[in-house]
Amino acid sequence: MEKRLKLLCSIILAAAIAAGFVTIPGCRGGNDGGGHVFRYDLPVNPRTLDPQTAVDSNARLVIANIFDGLLRMEPSGFIVPGVAHTYIVSDDYMTYTFLLREDVFWMDGHGFYAQCTAHDFVFAFRRLFNPEVRSHHAEDYFAILNAQAVNNGEFPLGSIGVYAEDDFTLIIQLERPEPNLPALLTMPPAFPCNEEFYLQTAGRYGLITAESPVASNGGFFLREWVYDPWWTYENRIVLRRNEKNSESESVHPLGVNFRLSRGDPFDNFTAGETDGIIVSGNRVDDLIRRGFPYITAENTVWGLSFNTSGIFANDNLRQALTAAVDRDAIDFDVTGFRAAATVIPGDIVSGEAQADRFESNYTVEITQNPVLIVPENDIIVGFVAAIAQQWQMQLSLFCRIEVLPYTEYITRLADGDYDIAAVRITANFNCPTSIYRQLLPDSADISLDSGVTISTSFEFIPFSFESQHFFSSTRSEGLAYNPFMSAVFFRNGKVL
Repeated sequence: MEKRLKLLCSIILAAAIAAGFVTIPGCRGGNDGGGHVFRYDLPVNPRTLDPQTAVDSNARLVIANIFDGLLRMEPSGFIVPGVAHTYIVSDDYMTYTFLLREDVFWMDGHGFYAQCTAHDFVFAFRRLFNPEVRSHHAEDYFAILNAQAVNNGEFPLGSIGVYAEDDFTLIIQLERPEPNLPALLTMPPAFPCNEEFYLQTAGRYGLITAESPVASNGGFFLREWVYDPWWTYENRIVLRRNEKNSESESVHPLGVNFRLSRGDPFDNFTAGETDGIIVSGNRVDDLIRRGFPYITAENTVWGLSFNTSGIFANDNLRQALTAAVDRDAIDFDVTGFRAAATVIPGDIVSGEAQADRFESNYTVEITQNPVLIVPENDIIVGFVAAIAQQWQMQLSLFCRIEVLPYTEYITRLADGDYDIAAVRITANFNCPTSIYRQLLPDSADISLDSGVTISTSFEFIPFSFESQHFFSSTRSEGLAYNPFMSAVFFRNGKVL
């Protein structure tokens, strides 16, 4: 007998609630607060708005507001209907049948209009597993029948276990049970893609070079995306309400203006120029004192990643540096930060004795000081400098620390232009924050929020957990914050 599961009764991991995925509540009466255009700063222009390939948090924030998946994560921690209004799971948990709504529509800012159907999800999954697309997210969905074989180029795209029984019935077949599938279906890689529109973009889907890079099936559509590296114009991403979906989705705001500002987002927020901001560190205390409503989530870990293509290919050297880090000697007394537990394989522990043991067993000749890159963040720079000083004192290793603007830092990471890098890993549904408090397998890979992939086998030294705080303006309510995506949802936002 099949089990019909009403989505309103489906509960995801309790960790989602504990992590702070909640809504800034309303506290005032009066008008309904609708019709407002929210303003929000993006620190970096997204590389793409293609849900199947986007990797950076800025892209995910925009994508989360213009696309809707089969299922949706509510601020309460419940998984509720998205484009699907109901789904059915077979007794062996290997087949999911999704019954789709018929009142969801695609639109863009240039006249494209179509009904969202099951075929759009089939096409999206074929893109996700297409080896030519090279999506970083494909592996997360390998429980789907034949997905890995298709991604490896062994089977044709049509053999993926995702197909449309009719326009509004979608079937997903699995190779093995995947309890996390409903949560995965709320994430951007599982969002639909309209094939007709995709083909019209002629290979520029999701890219700013296209006149209309994406069509949207969510509460908002992309009306404008302007980016000029010379700042001849005001750089911005403009969303406006998808009126066709507005009534069924109860979308309150008129739209969202994402500003690609050269100014300090913190100053813009406190000056009332934007309606929300995600911050951490010392500035948190300032905003709390000013009385801004906020949500807190510990969903990030900072660590040092070694580039193993150079001198740090030596496993013994990486072990010695790992063991030489003494977190107890570092001052982590900063709001939103605390020392991270050791996350390395084996029985290596922090302490001078372990460092001496490794140092006495071998000699590594280093002809030039390693380059350690850090993004512009005074707190992280301080932590990294303390670790570098420990290496200097215990192992006579001198590092040249380069503090870089974020865009240059991301470019250097992607190009492998560093010896050591301070990197940030943000938790997601597959990798909640608690996993960092445990020992990871030698072969485990972690994808950074910048899209770079590192290995945990003596190549990553965690040093600090970080809590993110989402603040909204005192006149705003109904904004939802998802720490797993570092995304703010404006769909139900109001200003009173």
